[in-house]
Amino acid sequence: ILDITEGRFTKAENSLRKALDDTGNPEISMRARLGLGSIQELRGKLPEAEAHYRSAISLSTSNPLPGLMLATILVRQDRTDEAAELVTSIRAAHVASQAVFGACSRLQALIDARKGEAARSSSNLEFAVDVSPEDPAVLEAAGLAFLRQGKLEQGLSYLARANKLQEGRPATLNGLGYYNYIQGQHAEAAAFFDQTLAALKKSSPGKKGKETAFAKGAKAYAAHARNLVRDLEVLQVWVDEFESSAADLIDGWNEIELYGIDVAPAESNVVFKGRQQKSPDGESGIRLLRVYRSRDLERVAVRLRIDSGNVVPSLNLTGPDGTRSALSALSLYRDFDGRVRVRLRSNKGEWIEPEEPAAAGEGVVKGAAYVGNVTWAADTNFHTLEIRKARTSRGATKSNMFDLYFDGEPVAREVQVPGLSTSYQLSVMARTDALGNEYSVTVDNFKVYRAKAKKKK
Repeated sequence: ILDITEGRFTKAENSLRKALDDTGNPEISMRARLGLGSIQELRGKLPEAEAHYRSAISLSTSNPLPGLMLATILVRQDRTDEAAELVTSIRAAHVASQAVFGACSRLQALIDARKGEAARSSSNLEFAVDVSPEDPAVLEAAGLAFLRQGKLEQGLSYLARANKLQEGRPATLNGLGYYNYIQGQHAEAAAFFDQTLAALKKSSPGKKGKETAFAKGAKAYAAHARNLVRDLEVLQVWVDEFESSAADLIDGWNEIELYGIDVAPAESNVVFKGRQQKSPDGESGIRLLRVYRSRDLERVAVRLRIDSGNVVPSLNLTGPDGTRSALSALSLYRDFDGRVRVRLRSNKGEWIEPEEPAAAGEGVVKGAAYVGNVTWAADTNFHTLEIRKARTSRGATKSNMFDLYFDGEPVAREVQVPGLSTSYQLSVMARTDALGNEYSVTVDNFKVYRAKAKKKK
């Protein structure tokens, strides 16, 4: 166990395999299989972990632990129906165990969240917390889930309790940093992200050990977030909250209503609403009338929500109309299955998508690549799509190259748009996939960040 926690996976693996070979005791063999599965899970090799957990189940059908660990792996692989069936069977087999009830409630909450059933997820999380009110891992899971659902104060309450019970949990600290960032408390957010990086450095396995997939993810998130907060110290922001729009006119924007969708201001928001006509995937939305020069734009963000319908909302950066680069485009969007995706179009009209991230042990994908599989839950909360200029390790910007984010979480990196000029047009659009489809999307605000002017000495 010590070798696993300190990242000496190969040494731990050899010891566990020896225990597996040297004993005929089913209980010891089961625990060895769980240990081997845990190592593969920490490496990010989920199918291999799944195989070990299934073997552990066959060695001890009465112990709920292998099944619970298997269900967790199934959820992480988006196999929610299999996971739900397994959780139900474990709960039914151990109805008298409060601990099993709590663990199953926590897993069911994850399953519900993946399926977009926010209310059921919240209910199951509260069951899990009721069973284990002093368990920082349970409180952390509940707090992070509530943050993802947009229930910020409830999420903060659980995370603060988790942090009080056990300081230095990276996911808890990242969650507290996210809460403060969303609230505009940037100094406090930076302090939490710094604590995350310090905690991960302190628990680093050293030269002989290997960093876990979880630690890599937590470190990447904290580093990206810390850089974002630091950038805000040198950036100024223009925010359009649509408060000056009236009488069906959106001040400063061109409304695109070619396909039966009404685009209009409504109570300091802009709403795209209606029934799709003429073209199954025709786009409706708003395009900012002002054209930005590349040097004047550091990042752009839109905060919006899906009210109803089968719809793909997107934040877009294109070449200006009437120019050679007009076809060039970069689009950050939620697809019909809930994944946040990126596509770019060259000035020849060809659509391209970034590469998927390399699997563990397969090196690094060069060029445009997804950071991971980022999802936008099927909820009615506001979320933020953001495009930022990509930078070198020394902080210099790269020509027409961008990093893309969803709610502050990195989606794709180093996405370069072929043929794009030094001027950009910005838009927020929505589309569906069939005539007659109805949908509604609400845009809350739109932000453009630029570098602050340097003070003259």
